[in-house]
Amino acid sequence: MKCPYCNQPMICGKLYSAAEKGVYWLPNDTSIAEMKGWILQEKKIHSIGGIVLDDLYSVGFIAKNRPDSFYCNTCNIFLTKYSP
Repeated sequence: MKCPYCNQPMICGKLYSAAEKGVYWLPNDTSIAEMKGWILQEKKIHSIGGIVLDDLYSVGFIAKNRPDSFYCNTCNIFLTKYSP
C-alpha cells in the first residue's frame, strides 16, 4: 500500500494492546474514565462513542483477529481499515 500523503510504500502490520486485550479507539472528547466499572466491555466502549477494532472472543475482551494496519515511516502515520 502507498501512503496517501507522501506516496511512499507503507509497512503492513497489526495493532496490539497490553495483555492481549482488544484494541479500541475513542474520540478526542471522551475518556476511558467515562466507562463505569473496571472491566472493559465492547458495549461500554460503544456507549461513549468508541470503536472496537478487534474481533473478540465471546468470553471477554480478548483479541481474536486483528485488522491489518499500515505504517508510513516517512509521515509517521498508521492507516487501519475498520470492518464491523
